[in-house]
Amino acid sequence: MEGIIVGSTCGIIIGLLVIGITPIMIISQKDTPANLNDYLKTHSSLTSLFLPITFLIQIIFTFIGLILGFVYSFLGSSIAEAGLGSPSYIFTLGIMLISLIIFAPILVFLRSMWKGILILHLSFVGIFGWLLPYILA
Repeated sequence: MEGIIVGSTCGIIIGLLVIGITPIMIISQKDTPANLNDYLKTHSSLTSLFLPITFLIQIIFTFIGLILGFVYSFLGSSIAEAGLGSPSYIFTLGIMLISLIIFAPILVFLRSMWKGILILHLSFVGIFGWLLPYILA
C-alpha cells in the first residue's frame, strides 16, 4: 500500500514539473508557424489550451507513478541491491531504460526543445529512479 501512495505522490511531483516546463517550451518556440500563432491568438486562449493538457498530464503521471510504486513494492525485496546511489540499482536501471525509451523519440522529433526535454528526462529518472526507492526503503 505504501508503494502505491509514494508512487502516486512521485507521479504528482513529476506531473507538476511537466506542467511548469511544457508551456514554457511551447511558448518560447521561435519556429512556430505564423498561421498557428494567428489561429491561437484569434480562436483560443492559453488557458483553454493548457487547462486540458494540465489535467491530462496530472492524471497520466499519477497513474505512471502508481504503477511504478506498485511494481517496486511487489519486487522490492527481490531486487534490493544497493548501487548507483540507490537502494535498488536494478529498479533504477529499469527506470533509466524506460525513461530513455520514452524521451529519446520525443527528443528526435522536437530537437529545438532539447533543454526542456533533458530537464524532464533527468527529473523523471531522479524522481522515479532514486526518490521512489529511497522513500520506500
